[in-house]
Amino acid sequence: METAKLFMSGNSQAVYLPQSYRFSGDEVVIKRLGNAVVLLPKEDPWQVIFDAIQEFPESLQIEHDQFSHPILQLIVHIFFNRWWEGEARSTLFLYFFN
Repeated sequence: METAKLFMSGNSQAVYLPQSYRFSGDEVVIKRLGNAVVLLPKEDPWQVIFDAIQEFPESLQIEHDQFSHPILQLIVHIFFNRWWEGEARSTLFLYFFN
């Protein structure tokens, strides 16, 4: 497992990202999930998640008690935000509601 170093920058906490995790640009979208923090590229931030979802096997089954996992909560949150914006992908809908 790779790690990143935390440090203080003034009154803010910052992260030294390994080179392979660096973003282009000078800003990212940030989302807190319980005690986790997710950083996404500012340009089309949710595309990263949708690209990852396309890699799920067709046979994926998610039980209702698994929705407490922070990553699944993020995906469901993103899905509903995009769904209300008219951008949801039917494949994601099928994964969660079949």
